[in-house]
Amino acid sequence: MFLQFSRLTLPPPPSETASTAKTLLATANTSKRPASGQHGLGLANPLTQDERNNYFGMSGKRNMKQIYSKMASQQYLQMDGTEGLLDKFKSMLAAQSEPSPDQIGVLNAKEELTARHKFVSMCLENELPPCLRLIIRNKISPEINVSHMSMGDALAKVFSACLLELPMVLSLNARNNRLTDPGLQALVEVVRMKPDLVSLDLSENKVDGDAARALATYLGSPQCGLTALILSTCDIDDGELVPFAEALHNNRICTTLNLSRNLIGTSEALNVVKPDLTTGGEALADMLAANSHLTKLDLSWNLLRLNSAIQLGRAIGQNFGLRELNLSYNAFGNLGAQAIGCALQENITLEKLDLSQNNIPSKAAFVIAQALHVNNTLSHLCMDGNPLGRIGGRTLLQAISSASDKVLSISVVGCNFELDDSSLFDPQDATGTYDLDMSEPYDRAIACELLRFANSRKGCRFVSFCHQLDKTSRELKVEYQVVGKARAHLIRRSSSHMVLRGKVPQEKLQSLFKTLDADSSGYIEAVELEKGMLTMGVTLQPREAERIIARYDIDGTGTMEFPEFVDLMSQYYFDDKPTMEWVDTASGQPLTIPKEGRLKIEFVDLHIPSDADEAESKLGVEQLIKNIKSDPNQVNLVKLAKSGLHVRQNEGQMLLDTLISKMDIVEALALILPHVVDPNHACPLIENNVNASQRLRLQTVLKDMYGPVVGMATGHYTLDLADEIDRATFRKVMELNNKLMYYRRTRGLKDTSQHENYMGFRNEYYNNKPFVITMSFCDKLPKFGSLDFDFVQFARPKPGILPMSDNRFQQVITKLCLNALDRATPEVRRRRPTPTPEPRHLGPSVYDMLLDLQSGAVRVTDLYNRDVSSSLLIDMSTTEPGAPAAVNFSGRRLLMELQALFCTRWVTTSQVRYILERWPVDFGTTRVDAALMLFDRTLDLYNYIQIIWTLSDKEIAQLIHRLGWLNFWSPLYPDIYYELDLTIYEHREVSKVLVQLALDEPGENWQGASFGWSRDNPIPGWVLNMSWLTPGLYPEKGYLCVEYYSGADKGAASRLLGD
Repeated sequence: MFLQFSRLTLPPPPSETASTAKTLLATANTSKRPASGQHGLGLANPLTQDERNNYFGMSGKRNMKQIYSKMASQQYLQMDGTEGLLDKFKSMLAAQSEPSPDQIGVLNAKEELTARHKFVSMCLENELPPCLRLIIRNKISPEINVSHMSMGDALAKVFSACLLELPMVLSLNARNNRLTDPGLQALVEVVRMKPDLVSLDLSENKVDGDAARALATYLGSPQCGLTALILSTCDIDDGELVPFAEALHNNRICTTLNLSRNLIGTSEALNVVKPDLTTGGEALADMLAANSHLTKLDLSWNLLRLNSAIQLGRAIGQNFGLRELNLSYNAFGNLGAQAIGCALQENITLEKLDLSQNNIPSKAAFVIAQALHVNNTLSHLCMDGNPLGRIGGRTLLQAISSASDKVLSISVVGCNFELDDSSLFDPQDATGTYDLDMSEPYDRAIACELLRFANSRKGCRFVSFCHQLDKTSRELKVEYQVVGKARAHLIRRSSSHMVLRGKVPQEKLQSLFKTLDADSSGYIEAVELEKGMLTMGVTLQPREAERIIARYDIDGTGTMEFPEFVDLMSQYYFDDKPTMEWVDTASGQPLTIPKEGRLKIEFVDLHIPSDADEAESKLGVEQLIKNIKSDPNQVNLVKLAKSGLHVRQNEGQMLLDTLISKMDIVEALALILPHVVDPNHACPLIENNVNASQRLRLQTVLKDMYGPVVGMATGHYTLDLADEIDRATFRKVMELNNKLMYYRRTRGLKDTSQHENYMGFRNEYYNNKPFVITMSFCDKLPKFGSLDFDFVQFARPKPGILPMSDNRFQQVITKLCLNALDRATPEVRRRRPTPTPEPRHLGPSVYDMLLDLQSGAVRVTDLYNRDVSSSLLIDMSTTEPGAPAAVNFSGRRLLMELQALFCTRWVTTSQVRYILERWPVDFGTTRVDAALMLFDRTLDLYNYIQIIWTLSDKEIAQLIHRLGWLNFWSPLYPDIYYELDLTIYEHREVSKVLVQLALDEPGENWQGASFGWSRDNPIPGWVLNMSWLTPGLYPEKGYLCVEYYSGADKGAASRLLGD
């Protein structure tokens, strides 16, 4: 009104100038983000110097104040109102003979008024406070930020009337200004006339029906230039959102939309009684399915739930535009989050997803985690504050560690991992029979996980695979087949591990060692080792060569011998492995999981651990550490993630470095070591991080698990299944057993087990009752009870491995304190070493003791515990400088030292006998445990039976009972007395070899042979007859007693028979 009375000609606003509008619109349409749009518009429509002075900074504020001061001072001096005021004001300006010091002084009757004059006059007319911030910006910027100014609707209308004429306005922030429909409509109407405006923030204002419809109309129009629209905390409910979401169906300009902290989802309950009602979530789902231009959507702090959450989750799978999606602080729950997980298998664009505080349980977390193995684009997932449970949390963390070829970050701060989800599918116990509905995301995720396991884990396979569709069942014939080169390249798992393929080239290694050993000393040092490793294609980390040397160096000279060099290089060589996957033999195509129908699957997981070249990659472990490093619950997260995790030395060291700031080094090692792939990586991890006393503590903490961890698993185990460490020990032994069993079966090697099942378990007792451990027992391991068993680790080193040299062996013996222990033993009780291997006669007393052990009349546990605590006082200062002069050295301590010193070294039978001959008499039956430990490190097992020439009758009976005939007996040395129960598989197999030897070797080999149905009742006059050699007629019961004589003492030699 004020300017209307002045009869001044108002110029058209700059945004309505045809050429300017065309340029701005073109620039805005080509700008995908506000920042880039602002830059482009600034170049297309640069500011004039007057505009800089009048609308920005201190000069703009000063000029604006002067305008307001002049106009306000004249407002009430005229009787004829505003028209008289302007006439007088213009006459005064025209009569000035000198330029006025302020900008108003240059105004004359023909000069056009600006947005500043318009704003001041309208504020004066409506008696509104003329807030300078609405018109004048503090600095030159394309954004007008009038947030938190409480302008109200009246002032908003005034501001809107002037907005078109303000220069360089690309972004408007009107957050928190007490605006309702009138004020918002005024702003929207102005925005409709500004196609150059690319960003609008109306947050924290009350958007009701009229404003929502006006905004929806604008968004649906072709003239819409907004690329970012922010409507947070605007009281938008489902009814107001529906037209707004429909308008976005065809919008190709808007890329950022923020609808956080509104009331979307409040009508969800009505949807039950009004099925035709379209809720806000459903409207958004339809919009996402149709709009692929929106790249950032924030729907946090709403009420999205139930069916709307499911529909929205499914829409993500159909959208190929979103890059960031924030759904935090809603109520997606189980089914909604499952729908999202299912959609992530299809979506190929989403990079950031926030699902924090959505009450997502274990089931949904598992579905999402499984999808992450397939999805290659999602790089950041926030799951904070959800009740994920043990399985859900573990599978999410394992998705990070297995991401070897992509960057993946998952935040789980404040999640509850203690919820009981034991009734759900556990990937660690996948063996079972499944009936799965493919329309259910959780069931389909289980099927996908089983297929992933079958394709990537050794020992996992489908027993049966049946697809039922429309009441028609089809049994799929599936096989594990080698894939072609192109397919292998596509599915091969990338790895950062330093490995070499093929056999260990023995001659090449020998030649290389001689080249490195320039002075022919027989040793190489760290610098030479690093050079040699580089020659073989292995690049070591800084100072890694020194750490490797320290593993083998006993005397502190910093050198390595040739046998140790060969052993080291064998750890970097792996057999060539073809890439394999499960294939549908009917179509010849890779097996895939259908999306409809039902699947009936029988699946077996043998729990075979990964080889070193199949373990988690360095990148995956780095990402896992990065995810948990800032979490206050860091230690518990590592405990959660470690199940199913298999790491190498370097990755284990990374985890250890992360934990030692939170816990004791021994406890941290005890946490990580069970998940190191093999002893070649576990042993250096121990040696590089603990001293001797810490290592003894570690052995005490891990108890029986230490042996399997360092590669010396043969021995006796007494486990309490209610104890966490003991349960982990059994699982570790079971994994080792399955790996060895798989190796022997796939290579057609002889079954040397006690129960004719290729397993290494022997003499098992569960709750003090005889028992046979099976695969099903491991799959459903009881939570309580006592378990006793012997275990035989029948693994063999790679070809070409050499035993310790005599020099190194003597250094180890000194370190073992055997000489000091011998000196501490009274002369009358010292053992007398056997100078040469002389066969000894076994009498019936050996088999009397063996029968007591077999019947359970005597338990190994009783024999072991009797002598393990016996001790001798020795002087340790002779072996370890600085050590106490007097130390109590017990049988248990000696076994622990033996375990630590020989876990990385290979020996011969003669070296084993040397140790056993010097074993203190005071330590009693622990000598048998020492023999069993060294069994795992003996290279020439075909000679191992010679140790019976060193042992007593009772110790021999223990050895036969705990190792088994087939594991330590050799037909190269058959000349002993035998009592064989043919009802026992291994006794029967030994008797078959003796029969074959009797036929093949000259002379009368069987002496004093007898056979009967029991030990005490031999058949009179029995002689070996040919019927025993007839296939199918070999007796499977009876008791055979025979002394075998080959004539070896007279120059005859027995022949080694094949398996």
